[in-house]
Amino acid sequence: MSNKRNYFKEKTGISLGTAHARLQRRVMFDLLKRLGEDNCCICKESLGEDFTLEHVEPWLYSEDPLQKYMDVGNIGFAHHKCNSGKARRDTPAQIKKFKSQRKYSKTHKFCPRCDGFKKLLEFSKHSGSASGRESHCRVCRKKKNTEARRSS
Repeated sequence: MSNKRNYFKEKTGISLGTAHARLQRRVMFDLLKRLGEDNCCICKESLGEDFTLEHVEPWLYSEDPLQKYMDVGNIGFAHHKCNSGKARRDTPAQIKKFKSQRKYSKTHKFCPRCDGFKKLLEFSKHSGSASGRESHCRVCRKKKNTEARRSS
């Protein structure tokens, strides 16, 4: 085995392990491009071959950390600069804040009051917000307004 590795390094100038890792990354990037999933999950700009895997939702304090960590649906791809520039968000307080600051999809939005994703149609329009919708869903906004009227 050692002779094979030395022969490979002698012929290519890099170690077999490095070449293998680079090939895997290129194959993964090629598949992402073919699927149209080659955008950064943080800034939404196009990725290059130099990208990282990112857990979209923090896994550490979830109910089942191993399941959340291994959930392929919870994996996104990010630029190194976006991923390393992002603050760690794995304390329970930061997780709630992180969820509410996430980019919104074209069809869904996060409501921090009821702590869930809902269809955009369940949020009133607000031209001043990034998503074009209010920060809380109609049901939560109604509850909040009712509570405010009762307390005054």
